[in-house]
Amino acid sequence: MAIFLFFIAMFLMYAKVTDMNLKERAISISTSLIIKRIRKDEEAHLKNKQMDLLGLNKDGFAKKYRDLVQSILISLKLTMFKVENFTSFIVFMMIIIATVLSIVFDSIIIGIMFSVPCVIAFVAMLTTITRSSIRANDNRVMDALDIICPAIDNSVNAAIRGSMDGFDPKIKPKFQDFLDNQDARNMLFREAVAELKDELGPRATEFVKKALMFYETGDEGMNEIFMDIVELNSLTRSINAKSDEKFKEQNYQLIGSSTIILLFLGFAMTNSLTGELLRTAFIGKLIAVTCISLTITAFAAVQIIQMTINYDKLTE
Repeated sequence: MAIFLFFIAMFLMYAKVTDMNLKERAISISTSLIIKRIRKDEEAHLKNKQMDLLGLNKDGFAKKYRDLVQSILISLKLTMFKVENFTSFIVFMMIIIATVLSIVFDSIIIGIMFSVPCVIAFVAMLTTITRSSIRANDNRVMDALDIICPAIDNSVNAAIRGSMDGFDPKIKPKFQDFLDNQDARNMLFREAVAELKDELGPRATEFVKKALMFYETGDEGMNEIFMDIVELNSLTRSINAKSDEKFKEQNYQLIGSSTIILLFLGFAMTNSLTGELLRTAFIGKLIAVTCISLTITAFAAVQIIQMTINYDKLTE
């Protein structure tokens, strides 16, 4: 920490000697970094979109993370931002939190250790806030796909156009945009269906994969593949109903156990025998931060797990 403060002092002295306008310089550097980051995020988004369409993005933590963030952004009506923009924001937030906590605890190690669960807790908070909205959007998408899939004969576009009256008003414009992108904006089917997936969210992933397959290599009778989606939607609704009830009970248990741990830690920090150690010594601070971090991470992880169930794996 002393080295960090030394470099800040040296920089301030340099700025004073050279009459550097710190405000203008800071704005210039920040603007340049933000523009570069946005460009890199856009490149990464296009690459990930292509990988998804080609089926090259493997299932795992990365996919669950992208699906969760995409659902959160749709729920918050922030679809102008991409998953990659959110990730950059999270990294920036973690750096800021780690810096502040390093100064507060006078330890870079503790600052970094505590910043990670803080960021996880932030994502979990967004997940909790948007859970009901995400579920509602997923149900609207599944209801629409349940109408579209049995209606597909020779054309996905024709099935969507003919089923439009049955869609929920909140997602109907998204399907209309999908058709308009091809009819009025001369967008290729592959590009239009990728845009549709971004608008509808993760629940449309399987439909998009099958729609592309059907569009490019569809043979007579191949439209039956879409009925798998209707079955998956039915299973998804059943799993969501059961998991919401199960996790609700688990949340109460976690809140109770977390409260006991934090109360015990609070007592230890105010106790005359252990308080001085936990407040001033490095090992004491490390123990306190570890307890708080594990408690936050455990609770946050349960919130996130509720919204990252891999329904496809459950059908295999």
